Amino acid sequence: MEQYIQEVADVSWQVFTQCVTESEGAVATLDMSQFTQAFAFDVLGEVGFGGSFDLVRTRGQGKGNAIVHAVGLSFLALANLGYIPGQSRWLKSKAFITLCRLAGIDLSKLQQLFKTTQYSEELILGRQQEARRTRTDLLQQFIDARTREGKPLVHQELLGEVVSLLGAGADTTAIGIRAALGPLILHRTASCKVAEEIDRFYVANIPNGGSDREITYRECLTLPYLQAVIKEGLRMHPSIQFQLPRYVPTGGVTIRGTYIPEGTEVSMSPVASNRDTAIFGEDAHIWDPDRWLVDKERAARMDKHLATVCYDAPSYQNH
Repeated sequence: MEQYIQEVADVSWQVFTQCVTESEGAVATLDMSQFTQAFAFDVLGEVGFGGSFDLVRTRGQGKGNAIVHAVGLSFLALANLGYIPGQSRWLKSKAFITLCRLAGIDLSKLQQLFKTTQYSEELILGRQQEARRTRTDLLQQFIDARTREGKPLVHQELLGEVVSLLGAGADTTAIGIRAALGPLILHRTASCKVAEEIDRFYVANIPNGGSDREITYRECLTLPYLQAVIKEGLRMHPSIQFQLPRYVPTGGVTIRGTYIPEGTEVSMSPVASNRDTAIFGEDAHIWDPDRWLVDKERAARMDKHLATVCYDAPSYQNH
């Protein structure tokens, strides 16, 4: 699926060039907060659902714009509804809708809450009705998946996977990109080092100084300082900062000498964990990409404990 990411990156380079051209000699500006969101959703569309949402090329005005707004609205609503018994179920009740109408409340935003689900339904139905399937993406993998008994996922299971991917896939990606870019704005020296590393790669590996093509995603993975900047950004600002709990398995578990019985809910703050001085050093509260480049053994240990989203069970036990 790497080629799908590269396709979105290629469109991004074109947009950057257009911004410079349109500036007519003045300082070119681009809202990177919005652009990273557009980039993340376009990548999600490519790797997940068979095609881009066309948000990068149109600078946020593509066909996926309504979905972006719907996902954002659902985050706001569900984050609060999660504390209420019944959660979102009562929003669909006739009694609640009737009360809203009697109170003169605009129900249009309420309908937008369910747009993500409706769009997911359309994606699943459209793919299932295709006569010939030529693309392998996440949606197709969900459809082709089989249970341990060899049965396909039922519709509600499929819907749950697609809604989760739409809701969580792009937003967390955009946050991660911003976490890497943001510190470079504040740290001029680091920003220059990234630019110099990329420039050296162009000179050494890309003919005609980059006029033939741009650097690829895979090539970026070979740039040590750039990768250190990305890891350090995600360390300081994980994409998901709240705790995602796990349940202790059968037989219980011992964490740092303390026995925790089975069934107990445990969780850990990725923000606090990523500032653990025992793992990341006494200056763990400071943004410093060079910490990843000093010692390979230490870098591997930090990488093992880096919580960019949440922890799996073994990581909990290691802490």
